[in-house]
Amino acid sequence: MQYQSDSDTLEVKRRPGGALIAVGVPLDGGLFIQEYWARGVPFYAVANASAEAATVAVVEWNREPGRRLLGPWTLPPGSVRHYDAQSIVTGYKGSLVAVSLNETVVYGLLKSPLPPAGPPGWDEAEGVLTTYGLNGVGDRHADLQCLQSELSFASEQVVTLTMRIRWGGGAVTFKNADAPAGLPTAVVVGAASQTLPVVNEADSYVVGKSRTPEPGDHEVTLDVRLPRCESETMAALWGHCANPAGGGFSFGRGLVVRGGR
Repeated sequence: MQYQSDSDTLEVKRRPGGALIAVGVPLDGGLFIQEYWARGVPFYAVANASAEAATVAVVEWNREPGRRLLGPWTLPPGSVRHYDAQSIVTGYKGSLVAVSLNETVVYGLLKSPLPPAGPPGWDEAEGVLTTYGLNGVGDRHADLQCLQSELSFASEQVVTLTMRIRWGGGAVTFKNADAPAGLPTAVVVGAASQTLPVVNEADSYVVGKSRTPEPGDHEVTLDVRLPRCESETMAALWGHCANPAGGGFSFGRGLVVRGGR
């Protein structure tokens, strides 16, 4: 599975002599960031899946890094921390922010938190709402929103997520692919929708295949089994949106899992 969308590629240098970098945070460095909203306030869940402590900060981005917006935060190895990101919404007008990691000033780029515009009540619903993918994987303009009942879940629990899809005509696949290095996989074990057909194909659930539904918003209920873990971690849930004209993009969600049984 291709985890990074091909869109939003910017001509910026990540390091002296570096190459192009796309909007998103690399998935191979042990740093994972999931933006989420709780009662209208944005937060970042930040996981350090590496074996070393990590220092992370969020700074302005306008073709080059600017003033610090959040942090710096020092995360122990194998830890998850939560940080309020409301100040970006209220005090910053840029469309992108840069994420620094240790000595790398621009480790990756993320779109600035954007207040969700979903069905009535979703932005004020009990629980946690995500509108942007894990490490920025997946396009926000596709308008995929996921509602979960709690901020974190018990190890090995099967949880229910509600995915809101603004139908674009292509199938949406929830594939139980391997997570990036350092993260366990959240496995989809069931899916249902009242307005879209759902097909179980081997290790995948495919939504909206072989049917042209009425345009508008559709909800899909996912049953997701979380991995067994001894300490708090983040599990990765992956999906793919197909474009009827060909191609498409992947999207991800990071689910915080409490350790223990």
